[in-house]
Amino acid sequence: MNEQQSRERWRSVFERAHGELWRLVCGFEAAVLLVAAVRDERTIVAHCRAAREMSPFHATVGTHERCELRLPEDDSGVDVRHVVIRYDAPPYQPTAIAAFDLDTATGFEIENGESRRAVTAESGPLFIRVGSADIMAL
Repeated sequence: MNEQQSRERWRSVFERAHGELWRLVCGFEAAVLLVAAVRDERTIVAHCRAAREMSPFHATVGTHERCELRLPEDDSGVDVRHVVIRYDAPPYQPTAIAAFDLDTATGFEIENGESRRAVTAESGPLFIRVGSADIMAL
């Protein structure tokens, strides 16, 4: 899959899951970070939320029962603790969302399909793929 096809796939995943993502964010009066895992390009299999006031916030992604974003155990491409997502929103400064691989064999893919061990979105959402799950931090 080339970079353009990868970006189109991400756009499609986001558009298909948008209604459910919006429902998960509604009800919070404060600004909120939503981290959601989507499989099959539309099914949200896990999510967690954090209010801006909780910054910095960390969410561990993996199959372990104590992960904030627990992925289904049937995904052989996901380690018990695979990635940590860090949300940092200092007052009067841009929000940063970063993902760090936790020394796994596979790492994760970023939006353009490249394999990575770390990535930071300094202003805007973060999209990564872990195993068969598309992870969105919005």
